[in-house]
Amino acid sequence: LLVIFGVALFVIDPWITVGAALFLIGIGLVLYKFLGNWSEQVGVISAKTTVIGNTYVQNTISTFRELRVLDRTGLYVRDIHSLLSSGARAQADTAFIGQIPKFVFESALIVGAVALAGVLFLTSDATKAVSTLVLFLAAGGRVLPSIMRLQGSIVAIRASAGSSVATYAMAKLLRDAMPQQDDLRTNDQLRSELYSRNRDFIPNVQFAGLDFSYAESGQPALRDISFSIESGTSLALVGATGAGKSTLADALLGVIDTEVGTVLIGGLPPREAVIRWPGGIAYVPQHVALIEGTVRDNVALALPRETVDDDSVWNALEKAHIAEFLRGQREGLDTFVGERGIRLSGGQRQRLGLARALFTQPQLLVLDEATSSLDAQTEVLISDVIHELHGETTLVVIAHRLATIRDFDKVAYLADGKLLCLGTFNEVRSQVPEFDNQATLLGL
Repeated sequence: LLVIFGVALFVIDPWITVGAALFLIGIGLVLYKFLGNWSEQVGVISAKTTVIGNTYVQNTISTFRELRVLDRTGLYVRDIHSLLSSGARAQADTAFIGQIPKFVFESALIVGAVALAGVLFLTSDATKAVSTLVLFLAAGGRVLPSIMRLQGSIVAIRASAGSSVATYAMAKLLRDAMPQQDDLRTNDQLRSELYSRNRDFIPNVQFAGLDFSYAESGQPALRDISFSIESGTSLALVGATGAGKSTLADALLGVIDTEVGTVLIGGLPPREAVIRWPGGIAYVPQHVALIEGTVRDNVALALPRETVDDDSVWNALEKAHIAEFLRGQREGLDTFVGERGIRLSGGQRQRLGLARALFTQPQLLVLDEATSSLDAQTEVLISDVIHELHGETTLVVIAHRLATIRDFDKVAYLADGKLLCLGTFNEVRSQVPEFDNQATLLGL
């Protein structure tokens, strides 16, 4: 039918037919050039924001506890929000671009019809003018939908190359979960907080009547835990698997909200203490999660590059006994650790995680079985670091290897979520047969 209309129009007036065809083709080429480049740029932005945003989300999840304790979660949330906003704008632009050809071609058809009518009524008789105009409108009405579909497909193809849809769900979840406002802090404020040790922070810790149950199990993970840790002392949490050691550490860090009882650090709940004394509390997990980036990026986790002092990074690396290895690397602090630290050994990853914790010179340091599953040499090195911090930093260590905690000020033995015994190493040994058996087997 379209061909019939075209032939009839050409027979009646070939010049007008050719002119109309060139007019529509010209508009199509201009749209293709303009919208194609625009949609391609939007597609690239969409792809980049999705990939980078997913990386930020993964980094945030893998280092969640450390970010929470260091009060830097908002820095990642700010970046994620910015990236997802860019992605949303790109998607909106893509949808808008897809609608442009429709309105342009419909407007062109109307303008063309008006112009054609004017020319025809001035140069031809009324019968020829009307018949030509009717054929032009009929042909245009038939050809425009096909042209618009083709144009829309081209735009969609160029826009979708390498792009994917980003989601706001994770950003909203993180923002709702984080009451901290560190995303509002300027680089100068971050720098000031980072390099001014919290001299008024006295990390006395108090647990009072603590109860907690995980929703999945329904079984109490902590039962009426009450004791205190004096500033500058060392405490080891020991007990069998499932005794509640990690849960108690999570309560101390403010990662979980206890159902009954209170936890106070320096007189404040954990989350408020983190905000009040940024960098004063640090955490080393059993399995350190490294982000894909440089050594500097991992030590100064989430901090903007311009706020990071390299001397402070090296100081933390020295304390963690990994500086010597990195000084031997050509890139130094710019050494790329690979995805999840794949370019480093297990011991090096653990020591880098320790350097991350020591970067802010914390007054309270929590270590979650940081020496377990390590080679003997690395275990000795990390044990040396712990002993060097003894008396200078308040230490809370979830202990797997008892030799590490023999000289600790206090040992808390947990069983089935209860505090079974609290005292020195020898006191706990004399009161808890299971603990004594473990120590005896290790020759302690």
